[in-house]
Amino acid sequence: MNKTVYLASTLANWARVREIKKILEDNGITITMDWTLWGEQIFSDSCDTKPDFDPDVLGEKAEEEFSGVTEAEYLLIILPGGKGTHFEFGAFYMKHWQLRPPHIPEARQPEWKAPITILDEENAKIPTSFHHMKGINRTTSEQEAVNNVLGFFGIEKI
Repeated sequence: MNKTVYLASTLANWARVREIKKILEDNGITITMDWTLWGEQIFSDSCDTKPDFDPDVLGEKAEEEFSGVTEAEYLLIILPGGKGTHFEFGAFYMKHWQLRPPHIPEARQPEWKAPITILDEENAKIPTSFHHMKGINRTTSEQEAVNNVLGFFGIEKI
């Protein structure tokens, strides 16, 4: 199994995502697509390069992010999420739902655990029903979220 993760969040959350990315990479995890540079270009006053919002460039970014989502073995969603976060969640969930172990009968599906953790430190001030689907890990702790990822890959928790 590849130790690959896609980190989903809002672009404005780029710095926090980058911190979590570093922790995971320091533990042998590969991030399938790093979109934090894009977020830094948009939201950081210290960044001299501003992004190109040309529709063709946006389309290329979307394809890169979609590939990152579909190539990942684990999805960590760091809320608040942006518009794309919900698309990424749905694409990842459907891929892995179709790949769930076939030996688990439909009647026992609640036992299936999706390789998804949702980090929501504000504890869903506005709850979203999709975040409560069967098998999805939810936490309000960054450390627990990181440990969920590490544990999934059999890496010692921190």
